[in-house]
Amino acid sequence: MEYTRNGTSGIMLGRSDVLSITSNRVPRILMTLDTIKAPMNISFRGVWLRSVQRNQNITYKTTSSLQNSPISTNIYPSKFNQFGFALGQPYEVTLTVSANLKIYVPFEEYQFDVILTCLEP
Repeated sequence: MEYTRNGTSGIMLGRSDVLSITSNRVPRILMTLDTIKAPMNISFRGVWLRSVQRNQNITYKTTSSLQNSPISTNIYPSKFNQFGFALGQPYEVTLTVSANLKIYVPFEEYQFDVILTCLEP
């Protein structure tokens, strides 16, 4: 993840490599962001799923919760249809994770998991 500092706060931002989705049905996907390790609560977190072909966000989920509890959202087949998903063809997406830190804590470790779970449409 990249970190940009602004005074005593900062923004962390991480992007995945391109991921390819291939399916014989238009999928329904559950996207979940979980904070695995953080030295303190994070003021704002979000996760974005972006279509490479369309260069647009398919969906995103954000929270301002200070509890660092998981956040998740369903991506329904209609969303994939809107973004040109074709059955049996590779469909490329990227994931972006972001977090705001109110207090700068140098040399601390932060870990996040983003899980994409393919569900029955």
